[in-house]
Amino acid sequence: MPTGMDANTLRLILAAAGVILVAGIYFWDRHKRRWHSGNARRVAQRQAEPSIESVESVGSADPLQELPESSAAAELPDDDDDLPPGEYVGEPVVRQRWEATDPENDTQLAMDLEFNAESDSDYLHIDPALMDEVPRLILQIVVMSKDEPFTLEQVRQAAKSTDMRYGAMNIFHRENAKGQVLFSLASVVEPGTFPKGADEAFRTPGLVLFTQLPGVQDGMAIYSDMLFTAERLGAL
Repeated sequence: MPTGMDANTLRLILAAAGVILVAGIYFWDRHKRRWHSGNARRVAQRQAEPSIESVESVGSADPLQELPESSAAAELPDDDDDLPPGEYVGEPVVRQRWEATDPENDTQLAMDLEFNAESDSDYLHIDPALMDEVPRLILQIVVMSKDEPFTLEQVRQAAKSTDMRYGAMNIFHRENAKGQVLFSLASVVEPGTFPKGADEAFRTPGLVLFTQLPGVQDGMAIYSDMLFTAERLGAL
């Protein structure tokens, strides 16, 4: 058990971290909105360009007007000889531009699949209105034991006192009234899980609270709840 001084020090550290994180979330949210607005305009402009660039890529300023309709296809350059049937010279330009903006989405998708191990589960729901927002923030709060490692019974008692339930992926979760996960609690020791049954030998030097924002509630409300839970865990 930490002394009163240790608990006060922990609170000061968590409070300072909270101030920094609040500022970070604020500026991140502003950047996200500016990025999303600018990206939407760029996508709209790019979607309006392909028909013009498809003609320019043929190699003539206006080839179809200069050639009779019956011979237009025969006089086109051989650039599309290697393309599959039904694909035209202009199409690869559009596809390449789309792929140039796509790696971010691919990277984020891979992260989401790794973070949400069960794709058909209710784990860490995202507001449907925010699904088109690319930026995501993974928030973690680590609580390390200052003396003896945490036992399984200590972790279970702390989880129970903070309304966290054992569930998916063999870790603890804080849920809202609809059963949607707000944040989770895992061990800092890989694989991060807790035994389902009794295990007197289980020990972990630390615990980690984590979530993904934006979530199903206001990000600041989720963070405040996580901070309170971290303080309770620090009092073990």
